[in-house]
Amino acid sequence: MMVSREDGYTDLEFGGGVDNRSRPIKVSDRHVVRADNVDIDKDGVVTRRTGYTPFAALVNAHSLWSHDLLSFGLVADTTQLYRIDSDGNLTSIAQNLNGGDVSCAVIGQRLRWSNGAQTGQMDLSGTVAPLGVETPLPSFDVVANATGGLPAGRYGVTMTFANAIREEGGAPDTTFVDVIDGGGIQIVDVPTSQAGDAVEARMYVTEPNGTELFYAGSTLPGAGAFLIGTGVRARILATQFCEPFPPAKNLLAKAGRLFGTLGRRLIWSEPMYYGLWRPTLNGLLLPDDITMIAAPDTPRFLLYLGTKKKTYVLQGDAIDSTTLSVACAAGVIPGSMAMAPSEVLHLEKVDKPVPLWAGTDGIPYVGTELGVLPLSSVFTYPIYDQAAAAFVQQDGLSRFIVSGKGGSPASLAMNDRAVATIIQNGT
Repeated sequence: MMVSREDGYTDLEFGGGVDNRSRPIKVSDRHVVRADNVDIDKDGVVTRRTGYTPFAALVNAHSLWSHDLLSFGLVADTTQLYRIDSDGNLTSIAQNLNGGDVSCAVIGQRLRWSNGAQTGQMDLSGTVAPLGVETPLPSFDVVANATGGLPAGRYGVTMTFANAIREEGGAPDTTFVDVIDGGGIQIVDVPTSQAGDAVEARMYVTEPNGTELFYAGSTLPGAGAFLIGTGVRARILATQFCEPFPPAKNLLAKAGRLFGTLGRRLIWSEPMYYGLWRPTLNGLLLPDDITMIAAPDTPRFLLYLGTKKKTYVLQGDAIDSTTLSVACAAGVIPGSMAMAPSEVLHLEKVDKPVPLWAGTDGIPYVGTELGVLPLSSVFTYPIYDQAAAAFVQQDGLSRFIVSGKGGSPASLAMNDRAVATIIQNGT
């Protein structure tokens, strides 16, 4: 739309944004067919886009990631993962990468990263941290002791390690011992921490002739011996038979668990034990490889799971009591998801951050607590094989930026081109 000014110049206003789906003769005055190197604000005013300068020198850089809780970001190239500081300084934190896209999640005072083949962990200051807590070697002996005050019976015993932030690891198989009335249990040669990060060895014991293991006390790794006698037994062992959480893709922290994907399989950690999972229990198989995990910021348990063919929703009271259903007939372009604040989308009954993504039909979608909604009726992205996305707010403008490689133009688009495109405020 053209607006004449008193000085003789004409302002162009395009409040509808980009329309690349309509035939040229059907494009309204409120839309443009293509907008290169300009910004269109919420009122439709067009301004020249600010230029850019190189921030950090990397070849084949990818997987740039940041988080509101952190003063640094992460970025990868073909073989290394780097911490990138606000001044552009790069510090290598992992080497010999396989070149795959890296996903990240902040959970339990840790930053977890993974590319599907390798995985690692950092603290929130940007220092590399050990990956979880090891399981103690079953090299200790369990023997009956003449004193301890325990009732007679057969007892099961095992132990775990814990680190300085009280994160607990797995436990080896239970060892059984027969105890006389009034006797105790001696654990001999408590193993040392092979990784060196464990600061506590936690002992667990059953009731007489029981099977469930309860916390009985702790000592230092490498201690000579530990005596289990009478005492209050309250905390149940939660990590026996757990395994380290694998190097998954599409990491997401939700409801006290870490989620990820292994091909067609959605997997999740034990609750509050982010580095551990149960392979036979903590998984869900979808019909196709999963390309996205996303969740609106809501207390409800709700996950959107994208594949290349469809988008699914997994919802319920908790992960153990969820139902899976199709949320959208279009799939999700890998890497095209970004979170956006609700206030810039102007959607009814949406007041918390929500995920945006590019569908495999080229249409931008938003995943709300109420369902999946198309974000535009007149705009489509190219159908990239792989994409990268970010939601950026700067200089009063909000931009959902998607760039990609490979693929083809959307069949809904009226012409053929493959460029990184920005849409303003969802238009």
